[in-house]
Amino acid sequence: MKRLSLEGLPVHSLRYERDLLDPATRQAALDRAFEFLGVAPVPASTPLVRSVGAKLEDTVRNLDELSGALRHTRFERFLEDPSCVAVD
Repeated sequence: MKRLSLEGLPVHSLRYERDLLDPATRQAALDRAFEFLGVAPVPASTPLVRSVGAKLEDTVRNLDELSGALRHTRFERFLEDPSCVAVD
């Protein structure tokens, strides 16, 4: 969806890594989302846990090949900061 299609409409941004990953700040982020939606806040929790480590070299077998393919693209940032998964 292009951002232009949202022009003039209220938008609330919520990103997993920025807003939900840290349990200490998750509820506050969700409370802001509830307020934006005009609904009463409720306690939120999840039994889900991150299943992949933060080190790409521990997860990606062909990291050299992947790094070469992503260099000088908008996805290159993921090589330095794998927690940065939101794509603009």
